[in-house]
Amino acid sequence: MIATEDLFVRPVEPQAESETETAVKISTLLTQSTEDFKESRGGHVPDVLVNEVIHKVYTSLDSITNTFAETAHRFVLVSQKDDELYGTILIAKSTDIVLVKNSKCLNVPVGENSGGTPRQYHSVINFATKKEYRLNGLAKMMLKEISRNHRDLFAGKGLWIRGEPPLHDAIIGVGFQHRTEYDQFCHAGAQLPPSTSSVWDFNKKYLCSCRRAEKQMEIMKTQKYKYGIFTIDF
Repeated sequence: MIATEDLFVRPVEPQAESETETAVKISTLLTQSTEDFKESRGGHVPDVLVNEVIHKVYTSLDSITNTFAETAHRFVLVSQKDDELYGTILIAKSTDIVLVKNSKCLNVPVGENSGGTPRQYHSVINFATKKEYRLNGLAKMMLKEISRNHRDLFAGKGLWIRGEPPLHDAIIGVGFQHRTEYDQFCHAGAQLPPSTSSVWDFNKKYLCSCRRAEKQMEIMKTQKYKYGIFTIDF
């Protein structure tokens, strides 16, 4: 168990020399969290993509300290007693920036090859808590504290986050709403897990009960579901 009253959210600047230790902790937490995406560990992403893309582009120390330093605010959930790290989140400073479209398109202006995104919401990535404490409401705590104590940093009406298919229920559980009209699908012929016989077989595993347009249901039968888009108001 953890005494949540000992925890608080603070903004950090990982690129600063004084925050080097914190940056390493953030990278470690995010890398450990995304290990579960691997097919070899029961996830839905080929191991090579986790190792060569997710870990190098999104969770590496260089990513934490440099890639989003100018475009986003980084927050951490830490203990007041010893500054131990329990969670982190990265939020775009402006609603006009999409932090990640894909591994080649980072910090993309909205409307410039950024894909469909909810307007007036701030892009979010790197949202994670320590695995062993995920049922303790830490993710909700971070969102609540940011809305209460750091709202002045954000001009938009809320946050939006991209969620991999298996994360749907967890994202809904912390208060986000699934905006199915923005869901994205892979190109035709995208690689499927070895144990999956068809695109529809894969997609059925992640077909939620959220309201979805009939056209999207037809796409579900032929194109691999890539990720969902979720929003939460401040």
